[in-house]
Amino acid sequence: MGWLRGALISLVPIALFAASFLHFSDTAKPPQAEPSGSAMSFEEVASVGNHSVPITVYRPLSATADHRVPVILHSHGWAGKRETDPAAFAKYTNASFGVISIDMRGHGEARLTSEARVDHVDYEIQDVRNVITYASGLPWVQLDAPGDPRIGAIGGSYGGGYQLLTAALDSRLDAIVPEITWNDLPQALVPNGAPKSAWVDLLYGGGKANARLHPTIDQAFAYLQVANKIPDGSVPGTPDIESQFIQSSPKTYPGKIAVPTLLVQGMPDTLFNFNQAAANYELVKATGAPVSLVTHLRGHILNTQGTIPIPAPTPIGLQPPTGRTPCGTYESLAIAWFQHYLQRKGGAPKPEVCLAIDDGTSISGPSFPLPATSARAYDFAAGSILAQGAAAPNVTFNVLTVDQESVIAGIPKLKGTAQSAAPDAIVYWKLVVKDTLGHERIADSQVTPWRLKGDPLATQSFAFDLGGVAIRLRAGDTLQLVASNADPQFAHNSEREPGAVILGAIHLELPFANTA
Repeated sequence: MGWLRGALISLVPIALFAASFLHFSDTAKPPQAEPSGSAMSFEEVASVGNHSVPITVYRPLSATADHRVPVILHSHGWAGKRETDPAAFAKYTNASFGVISIDMRGHGEARLTSEARVDHVDYEIQDVRNVITYASGLPWVQLDAPGDPRIGAIGGSYGGGYQLLTAALDSRLDAIVPEITWNDLPQALVPNGAPKSAWVDLLYGGGKANARLHPTIDQAFAYLQVANKIPDGSVPGTPDIESQFIQSSPKTYPGKIAVPTLLVQGMPDTLFNFNQAAANYELVKATGAPVSLVTHLRGHILNTQGTIPIPAPTPIGLQPPTGRTPCGTYESLAIAWFQHYLQRKGGAPKPEVCLAIDDGTSISGPSFPLPATSARAYDFAAGSILAQGAAAPNVTFNVLTVDQESVIAGIPKLKGTAQSAAPDAIVYWKLVVKDTLGHERIADSQVTPWRLKGDPLATQSFAFDLGGVAIRLRAGDTLQLVASNADPQFAHNSEREPGAVILGAIHLELPFANTA
């Protein structure tokens, strides 16, 4: 374990420094308002492992034993804490919803007596289940049955993950609105075998600065820095975090999340991209439960090149200015969802799917993929060479130059073959839009890696989805498919070694939306 300890000590200052640039806030937090119509109290709920969950309870003043109302759970993003501001949920309480805001283990006041394990189903999620039981005993909370409150949930990122996992494991949850969260946690952090190192550093640094982490998380971070993979316990003395992260992924529970679900995701989100929400959409839809998918131009944005052309591209840096919400704000969407599914009033919110386009407009339809979306294929000849291990020119394929305005909305697909003269190499793929003035932007900031492994020079086939996009191409714009050997989102992957990757025939499919 000495090597793990050394790696951890050397990397903590870097992670903490990086975290100082990023505000780990819950994007689902409602805007502040004047206190109105609610009473607030601070409580603790007994849970597993002698832990007591700190909560803030917001009761609408109109709610009484004779006039019971539904209640909504809220929890924070990673390295955040629960709400304690009397005005935090004024619009929810004014709409006759109670709210219970929760400190997750290792966060807020809970950091004094517990450690964060990353939405572990036996700890954090069990805590939430105990809070649901607590809510059923409040004399002003509406019940569907003894011990079963009429209850929904809100929150973003880490505060979105708990909702889907709780819904999978506790049938008492009646409606959820998870924002900018994951479906497959290992794939989100280490897509196609390549650690998203800049994000991992930021998340770990934020956790060390603002939360209390379980030792296995420290060990996993150090191991990933050295071995460039999530530890699976196969190395003596290392934890099996991979299995835990799989257990903490909604994809592990097919058929179980059968609750009305409104998924809200950021199109330019570079931590939990649109693909994660689309996978959750399919997961819930397969159960027959009502599900909607809405996006905005916000989220976890590690911006490496301007992505939103209106009003102007954003310079290189972290967290560009807040983007637009052409499909509606999180708060307004959530309240409408709960009014229908918890208060049983009003029609079902429509449309089922609304995608925010990068110019601040939107496109919508009754399902995803959007009806009448056409997949257009583009093929590129073999033989391009991408150097590895040092700065080298990108490989650029000109896909098309559009002669009339078009919208690409959905998940592009890429497949092909490659050979590597290095024993371990990564190719980073992205779509780049170049306008008639020569300005370039990465389509919705999405960069997708593919890590080659195995014998040098062995031909390897690949087929995977690129990050989902919703972009508008204007007449004269050129769309390019770009392959590179490095990317700032994957800042210090150490598996790259000198050599070269020889790309075989490449096949790209793009989803063009019907805007007629």
